[in-house]
Amino acid sequence: MRYVAGFVALTLLALGAASVQAEDISSKRIAVVNVMRVFDAYKKVSDIKTQLKAQGEPVQKELEGKSKELQDLRAKIAQAQENKPDSEEVLMMIQDFQVKEYRFKAAVKKTREDQEKVYMEKMKQVLIDMKAAIAQVGKEDKFDLILRAPEYDDFLSPAGKPNGGADDPNDTQPRSAMELVQRFRENPVLFFSQGVDVTERVISILNK
Repeated sequence: MRYVAGFVALTLLALGAASVQAEDISSKRIAVVNVMRVFDAYKKVSDIKTQLKAQGEPVQKELEGKSKELQDLRAKIAQAQENKPDSEEVLMMIQDFQVKEYRFKAAVKKTREDQEKVYMEKMKQVLIDMKAAIAQVGKEDKFDLILRAPEYDDFLSPAGKPNGGADDPNDTQPRSAMELVQRFRENPVLFFSQGVDVTERVISILNK
């Protein structure tokens, strides 16, 4: 009898704890934000891309010029090898080509590394801005939690989005079963009401 009474008491205690926990969760204000949409709509991102492209064009043109020089030199070597295959002149041309090719590859590598370093620093500031804007929305609207919304909203809908093909920049359909499962597994939120989506508010704050 004592065992039954103890079991009933523990059951009631557990149910009471579950009820309190449910009440705590239901009293919390939760929102979602589509990070990819915010990133694409943030004007600073497009400004950075335009700025970096303009800064990189002179270097790119210089590298293209050096690449053309190497192609011309390779053609001259091929022609010289037909006329004087074993001459010292051809050997010196080959050595000159190898030195210039090595320097060209080193310059290309350094340019890419420098560009990536600058781009990473710029993107770091963009993400800091986005985080600050999301935090501002959370504080102003008194949200307890803001989650990352699914980036691809319709890829599991019955009809799905029309598949524009591999060359369609707006096509968001998974390319394989593995990608399909991976997207579903990594989705932070599987359902949310449109009323809790604060994406547009975050974008508005960022672009002011």
